[in-house]
Amino acid sequence: MSRVASKPRKSGGLRKVTMVPADCMALLRAAGVFESFGDANHVYGYFDRSGQPRRIVAQFPSGWRADVRIGANGHFTMTLSSRMVIASDARDAVSDDPPVASIAA
Repeated sequence: MSRVASKPRKSGGLRKVTMVPADCMALLRAAGVFESFGDANHVYGYFDRSGQPRRIVAQFPSGWRADVRIGANGHFTMTLSSRMVIASDARDAVSDDPPVASIAA
């Protein structure tokens, strides 16, 4: 079995910065975030070594999360995802046991 040498890792990476949600909402709305999500709870920006934004991640109180990735040429992609929460009583209602019939005497 031969091993292939991995490429050396680029130095620098992205710098994570906590951003003010109110300042970022216009940009997120322009990218396609729905008005019904309301204002974000937390917004994080990721900047490259030259100070250009490369990624913006916003978390909303409704459970939705928007992830905007910005390329060097200015084009961007956006991904929306939501966190599903299952209530504990609904989980308990699901059972593998067959229903039990009662016989009246």
